[in-house]
Amino acid sequence: SEWKGRDGYYGSLSKRSQQHFREDVRKHENKFSVTIETDCSEENLDSWYELYLNVKNNNLALNTFTLPRKFFRNILSTGNWEVLSLTVKTEFDFIGLAKPVAVVFCCKMNGTYLPVIMGLDYRYNQTYKTYKQALYQLVMRGAELGCSKTNLGFSASIEKRKVGAVSKPVYGFMQSKDNYN
Repeated sequence: SEWKGRDGYYGSLSKRSQQHFREDVRKHENKFSVTIETDCSEENLDSWYELYLNVKNNNLALNTFTLPRKFFRNILSTGNWEVLSLTVKTEFDFIGLAKPVAVVFCCKMNGTYLPVIMGLDYRYNQTYKTYKQALYQLVMRGAELGCSKTNLGFSASIEKRKVGAVSKPVYGFMQSKDNYN
């Protein structure tokens, strides 16, 4: 990143993105506890997997197969993966969940921070803009680690542009073994 700290980040945003940041992120930032996990208990894994399935089953932009539960335990054992976890603080937790409401499985590699898989509890998203808060915390974490880039992945391009992301076209290719034309 070319900016330093929270104020530098805010200053790097367009005027419109600054407005979105004030209304959707800064307003709710104090309502979350953010932790970084590098290994997982079975209880955490259960909670994280449930959050992942929420997003997997609701994200119609990416049609993917369901990742097995053991995948999440295995990636954390490689050393360059971590989980960014957001939990609503007790005084703001209107459901009384006392568990993470957003998790992002992230890989640190070659100076790039790569959030790869996200999980959300959608019950908190409308009130506290949990998804936008997670995007912001990802950008801050990438900068904290000294990464020169944070790649925010596919889909939700408009929301990602609001946190300063630059869209880049991506192409996919497929080769078929059979041709029935």
